[in-house]
Amino acid sequence: MSSPSQKPEEQRNQTRRVSIAASVRLRFMLTVVAVLMLSLAAFGLLSEKLRSEAIENAVQGKAHTLLELTAPSVARALWTLNANEVTALLEGLTADSDFYSAAVITDYGQRYRVGQPPDRDGNETGRNLLTVTRSLYASNAVEGGRADQWLGDLTITLTKDALIDNLNARVSQVVILVSLLVTLALAAVYLLLTRMVVVPIRTMLAALGRVRSPDWQPLRWKRSDEFGQLISEFNTMVEQIRRHEERLEGARFAAEQGSRAKSSFVARMSHEMRTPLNVVIGFSDLLRTDPDANDTMREQAGEIYRSGQRLLRMVVDILEMAEFDAGTVRANDARVDLSPVIERAVALVRARRAEVGSRIIIDVAPDLPMIRGDAPRLCRMIEHLIDNAVKFSHTGSDVGVTAIADTAGGVRLSVTNHGQPFPPELSDWAMRPFEQADVSHTRRYEGAGLGLTLCMRYARLHDGRLTIHSEGGLTEVSFTLPPERTERRGGEAGSRQAVGAGVRG
Repeated sequence: MSSPSQKPEEQRNQTRRVSIAASVRLRFMLTVVAVLMLSLAAFGLLSEKLRSEAIENAVQGKAHTLLELTAPSVARALWTLNANEVTALLEGLTADSDFYSAAVITDYGQRYRVGQPPDRDGNETGRNLLTVTRSLYASNAVEGGRADQWLGDLTITLTKDALIDNLNARVSQVVILVSLLVTLALAAVYLLLTRMVVVPIRTMLAALGRVRSPDWQPLRWKRSDEFGQLISEFNTMVEQIRRHEERLEGARFAAEQGSRAKSSFVARMSHEMRTPLNVVIGFSDLLRTDPDANDTMREQAGEIYRSGQRLLRMVVDILEMAEFDAGTVRANDARVDLSPVIERAVALVRARRAEVGSRIIIDVAPDLPMIRGDAPRLCRMIEHLIDNAVKFSHTGSDVGVTAIADTAGGVRLSVTNHGQPFPPELSDWAMRPFEQADVSHTRRYEGAGLGLTLCMRYARLHDGRLTIHSEGGLTEVSFTLPPERTERRGGEAGSRQAVGAGVRG
């Protein structure tokens, strides 16, 4: 069952699947259109070439046919020198629709001509003309005539215009018919490819959107072609993924149950440990302040008291971490003046870190606004930050606590110290539970490694941000609250300022 956080991702996946299906269909349509255009272009070029050849062959054939029919009669008329008969034979050719002109030049220079007149140079002047010429011999006129006796030349000129118009009309009809046939053929190919390729792809894409659905069913495909095998493999893959997800969901549920059980156990044990620890701390405090006890007893009781206090703080930190892990921590949203909270945290650190000899300097801006938050947890966060700064400072160096209003309208609290440089790449690692920035420090400095982790969670609890910046020997840990967490003081004089409030212990 999908969680609310998965719905946007599922919607994006569904949109992507629809886009892929549309893209596949568009590519197929573009391919079909491209094939259609190329087919028509190729057919146009081919038809033009065939049309030219057909016109040329038709005119050539007609011209030679006319020559074959006319030449013997004209030769006989020339043999008998019958000029009227020659003219009549040539005029008989004008009945043909493609006729342009005809001429005979005899061996003695006599000219006979019918049809369109020539130009000044005696050349034909029409367009799209074809001229053929045949020599006439005596053997064509009478039987037994001499084959080498030349009688004259017969020239026939035909025009291609009528034939071109006729062929153009026929070609247009053929082009239209072929275009329709090609279109129908490509449409059939498109439908066939859509059924063979697009439909299986769209089916699988649609099935992907239902993979997480509880009622998902394997796809059924009747064909046993490549797509049938692909869909079969797809069903197998989805079944394996669903089984893996079920196992992962079970493992996640078991892990969450174990985490909750661990957190519950830690919280219960922390509560159980606090009661005897409070008794130990209370009695050790009485012993170390008992006037009747000798110095050795007071020193030993003081050691028990300090160790008990440290152990109690550790138990409280572990309890707080367990509550964070269990998700039961709720911030008390109250109006808080940050200045006394800072002073309270400094006092707590100074009480147990006096032997270090570091001075804690507080600098709170007079115009610092009020904030909304949980004062006890803010105090614990600031206490952790100051305690870490004192712990990792060079002996005798100052620790600064600064609180100002930033330019965005929020509040920025910074704790600075001079000590060993803090590698920037260890910032995220140091904020993990039970970790410290340098493993070598675990033998030198006490602590469970929960301080920065709790500070980060306290910051998030207040919609804030925790950052670490280290340059040289100066390390600054900053806590920034957003403007939504601040309030104007409404006529108050402003926050108190304590500069150099710390003293050497």
